[in-house]
Amino acid sequence: MLQFGLIGLALGGGLLGAVQIRPVTLLPFQGTVSVQIANPSVEFASNPGPNGCHGDCWVSSLNLTIDSVSVHRSGELNLTAGWLQISQAPTSLDVAKITGLGQLVGEGSIPPGFINLIRLQVSSATALGPNTNGPRPISVPGGKIDVVLSPSGQVKSGKLTTVFLSFQLRKECGGNGNGECKLKPVVIPKVLEST
Repeated sequence: MLQFGLIGLALGGGLLGAVQIRPVTLLPFQGTVSVQIANPSVEFASNPGPNGCHGDCWVSSLNLTIDSVSVHRSGELNLTAGWLQISQAPTSLDVAKITGLGQLVGEGSIPPGFINLIRLQVSSATALGPNTNGPRPISVPGGKIDVVLSPSGQVKSGKLTTVFLSFQLRKECGGNGNGECKLKPVVIPKVLEST
């Protein structure tokens, strides 16, 4: 009788240990969010804009270093709102040279709920445009790009939600009198929810 009791305790402890080590596999209470920069249309990649443009200009290359990606979730019944970081390491990319559907910049598991904002923390940006001999540094106001998701994306338990961010490749120069250029992204989000 004592042996059966010890065997039962060992099995119960093993099951409890498995649940503590791998809760996502056995109990999928979280969903996954993937944020990708979408491949720009050929129109944006091949049309650098008029020569000698002033102000708002198209660029043929936009290099970004994204240090982190965060999502803002409203949570179930809007009770657990807040920012959650989903990227693990910095990513460098040239938006104009993305091939395929898109390039992953952040992915992570979060509790179910709705996400209404995506934040990209950008540490550096350079662009190649008309009348430049090489890539030129451009500033990113506040060091971040916030994208509003409208409508919000829903994260479901055990499912994947993918957000594609489509950039128009543009910069704004000379507006402040010192010739400094800043990133002027027009970012269009598209949310795909797995079923």
